Amino acid sequence: MVKGRVEVNYAPKILKIGFFDNENAPDNAEFGDYKEHYLLAEHEGKTVLTIESGPLEDKYLDGMKPQWDQALKSIKEISEKH
Repeated sequence: MVKGRVEVNYAPKILKIGFFDNENAPDNAEFGDYKEHYLLAEHEGKTVLTIESGPLEDKYLDGMKPQWDQALKSIKEISEKH
């Protein structure tokens, strides 16, 4: 499991999340290196979602694929309802 907190939220354009190295870290602890950034932009009349995440060691990439696939499916479903 992981624990994180929103660092930046400029709805509806930017959401940046920082994560702690320890899931039991106090809320005021410093973030670890891993971060996720979600950016929305318009391009040729369509909304484009760009996700930047990392750093993440190669040994974790295959294990994260199912979670990312489900997360992207959820993001798509939620965004198409609004």
